Amino acid sequence: MDSVSTANTPGSRLAIYTPFQVRLASFIGGPFAAVYTLHHNFKRLGKLRETRLTRYWGGGFIIALFAVIPFLPDKFPNTVIPLGYTLAAGSIAASRQLSKEAILGSGKYARCSGWNVAVVCLVALVGFCAIFGPFLFALDYLGVVDLG
Repeated sequence: MDSVSTANTPGSRLAIYTPFQVRLASFIGGPFAAVYTLHHNFKRLGKLRETRLTRYWGGGFIIALFAVIPFLPDKFPNTVIPLGYTLAAGSIAASRQLSKEAILGSGKYARCSGWNVAVVCLVALVGFCAIFGPFLFALDYLGVVDLG
């Protein structure tokens, strides 16, 4: 998924996600999509420190989610956590990356396509479920949680 550019010719523009696309991918695709889109943008913008921090903090956040989600009360609102990381990812994209207007006005960058965002959402969501599902079933099998 890292070879997202408008073309592979010299002088081609690098495709990055707008803050809205980061929020959309985060909410639909989950925490993997949030971390991926932020990481992708920082890498394309040449912000190596932020790229590394996104990888570390994002990975830590996902591990924390895995540790906390199985133990949330049954009546815990289902949208609180996704809204939280969606707003956080969108805020980071808006404050530390380029706005849609800045991307469109730039000669160096281009906006990622909607299809690219859809693919990121699908792959990230499937990946999260493929990892979190077996983890949750293992906790149930071990008697740590009761899936009912």
